[in-house]
Amino acid sequence: MASFLAGNACERSRDRITAASDCRADLNRLFSLVRSAPLVSLVEPTPSARIPGVRPAVSVVLPTYNRGYCIRRSVDSILNQTFRDFELIVVDDGSTDDTKDIMGTYGDPRLLYIHNADNRGQTARLNQGLSAARGDMIAFQDSDDEWLPEKLEKQVAAMRRLPPEVGLVYTDKWRCEPGRERYHWRSPVNMPEDGLIFDKALDENVYNIGPQSVLIRRGCFDTVGPFDERLTNFNDWDLFVRISRHYLFHHIQEPLVNYNVSPDAMTALGEGKAIEAIEVIFHKYLPDLQRLPAVLAKRAYWIGSFHMRNGDAVKGRAYIRKALRARPFNPRYVVAALLSLLGCRVYSAVRRLT
Repeated sequence: MASFLAGNACERSRDRITAASDCRADLNRLFSLVRSAPLVSLVEPTPSARIPGVRPAVSVVLPTYNRGYCIRRSVDSILNQTFRDFELIVVDDGSTDDTKDIMGTYGDPRLLYIHNADNRGQTARLNQGLSAARGDMIAFQDSDDEWLPEKLEKQVAAMRRLPPEVGLVYTDKWRCEPGRERYHWRSPVNMPEDGLIFDKALDENVYNIGPQSVLIRRGCFDTVGPFDERLTNFNDWDLFVRISRHYLFHHIQEPLVNYNVSPDAMTALGEGKAIEAIEVIFHKYLPDLQRLPAVLAKRAYWIGSFHMRNGDAVKGRAYIRKALRARPFNPRYVVAALLSLLGCRVYSAVRRLT
């Protein structure tokens, strides 16, 4: 009996050795095939397009209104990215030009075109695009700007390398103006990767980062919500400030966007629209600004000076007083407060000379 059991044990042992040898041979053949196969870029997975139940890595939201003359270059710059696993959502805010016809010429399955009959403004359409987005990361594009081909590839690689505490990756831009040579437009906020920048975001012009230069984790919107539809301008700055309260930012110090300055751009809406937005943002973050008296004073002075120059002495004086209370020994605010008592005309005349 003992010899029978021993014989069976030997047979089982031989079987295991044979199986292990076969497995090693299979693995060696597999490694041989892998070594001989051509290299494939890990940043070019098969596009998921808009297949039900399959989520792309990135959703790109592009709102537009009557930009038929330039939208093709913007869309093409996205579809020609070296990184391929994305969807592009173009949200038309009721265009009356040939935008719809132009978008109808595209057959790329990654592109979703949403045409709206009514006109609700850019901020509402950004949120409409966000609602339709399915990607784990969100990017935005303006309909008159262009991405360089490796923009998404470099941002996605950075986002995947960085910890989840980093919620936003942004790049520099090329500023392109008619009749001028383009130049490297560096962000004024060059912050360390290992620190929160909320206070700095309140102080600096972080809106110069630009929506067309960012890639944002989807979870950021779950935390801070969508764009604030009260804002017709600086809606991106407000969003970046809210994100910076909870997440780190990462800066790719390379221009990967062509920022085209055009006469009808959102940036040309005028100082009035800008101040309306700044006032909303000022009151929205007033509790935070009270911790930062120098920043509070700067914003209040800017708003107050605008109202004085535009004939609203009541509002102008109120904001200039806020600036003076925050920084009572600042000569600029002391002089502004005294000038405001002399009326809008005198205030404006003196300010033009200084």
